[in-house]
This record gives sequence, structure tokens and C-alpha cells, in this order.
Amino acid sequence: MLHAGREAHFRYDVEEVLVGAGMEPEEWRPFLQTLWAQGSRQGIDEARAWVKEQASEGRISGDVEKAVLDLVRKYSTTR
Repeated sequence: MLHAGREAHFRYDVEEVLVGAGMEPEEWRPFLQTLWAQGSRQGIDEARAWVKEQASEGRISGDVEKAVLDLVRKYSTTR
């Protein structure tokens, strides 16, 4: 699961990656919200699978995928 106490830090770091990749707010806001929901409610494996799905569909690049997956790992915790 994503660490609920560090939600603001996670959102800030992922937003920085997505904006740096050139995503518009209309694109990165729902991406970020869905990613947080997947990781905090269902689990890290589901969040990682969802990010990989987004990359395979061409919504994010391979570099963004790697950076986001690294952040998911960094902010994960066991419960």
C-alpha cells in the first residue's frame, strides 16, 4: 500500500515527473488521482500494473513509467 501519511509528498513528486514530461493538468490530475486510489486502496501491485498499462497504451513514455514506478516503490509501505 502507499503510505497514507506521505500522500502530499507522493502527489508532489509524481506531479513534478508528469509536468516535466509535458503533460497538461487535464491529463496529469486524473492520472495522479487514479494512481493514488490504486496504490492506497488496492495495493502496490495493482498500481504498478495500472502504470504499466498506461505506458503500453501510449499515455506515458517509458521514462515517465520508470520514474513513476520508482516513486510508487519509494512511497510504499507494508500493512
